[in-house]
Amino acid sequence: MKLKLLTVLFLIVYILSFTSHFKDFNEGFKDGNCATKNGTEIYNLRIEQLDKLDNAKVLTPNTNTTITKDRATETVKIETKDIIPNYFKIPIGIVMFVFVLLIPAIFIVLYIYFKNLYKGDIVSQKQIKNLQFIGYAHLAYALVENFFLLTDNIHKQKVAEFYNLTLIKDEYDITLFFIPLILLMIVEVLKQHLRLKEDAELTI
Repeated sequence: MKLKLLTVLFLIVYILSFTSHFKDFNEGFKDGNCATKNGTEIYNLRIEQLDKLDNAKVLTPNTNTTITKDRATETVKIETKDIIPNYFKIPIGIVMFVFVLLIPAIFIVLYIYFKNLYKGDIVSQKQIKNLQFIGYAHLAYALVENFFLLTDNIHKQKVAEFYNLTLIKDEYDITLFFIPLILLMIVEVLKQHLRLKEDAELTI
């Protein structure tokens, strides 16, 4: 009963972690479709601006205090000519294609893993391979996600510099590597457990 409850909770959280990106995917698809028709690129830039400190109180700092102006941010949508080099588009297209195939593959293998788990197949070579695939797939997902952040920051920086804007770069999501590394550690532990179990059976 506890296993079923934990499985349901896990699947709910897992699906919600992906659905949070659906809005971004939809907006990106619309912008990409519009840009393709016009032969341009659309960039959503988060830029930095100095706050207007009108009607602000004058503060007198003591020796250990430094007063700085607050910086506000805003998002601007800029449609400009395509600045991505042609030699860069092919690898990005390949990575995006693999990325699209990766997500359903993870769900399929997860389904197989939990299906076998409910049948009593907890630690076997097949289950370990399924878990290993899930771990490496999540690791690939983390690499692809951060690769997209890197390329986006590079292209957005070029646009921001052209319009004399101060870009706030998107931060890399290192936490995406946490789950796959834990899964791969568990895989190695299960492999060792299975190896010791097989050695014990041969000894008997």
